[in-house]
Amino acid sequence: MHARQPLARHLEGKLWELREESSTNIYRIIYFFFTGRQIVFLHGFQKKSEKTPHGEIEVAERRMRYFIRREGGELQ
Repeated sequence: MHARQPLARHLEGKLWELREESSTNIYRIIYFFFTGRQIVFLHGFQKKSEKTPHGEIEVAERRMRYFIRREGGELQ
């Protein structure tokens, strides 16, 4: 089973976004795929604008680089 839009969508590079909406809020979790088909959740936030804010993507990219340095392995 694969998650597709509107549940998940590609952001940029290796980053993906998991989307959830309630009646009053929109939430996002940024993640990536790692060695052995692992999914690593990097950053969650409440979305308040149409486009994913670049600052939120930067947080996820920084955490992804840290994770890869710490764990070794490969991106999928």
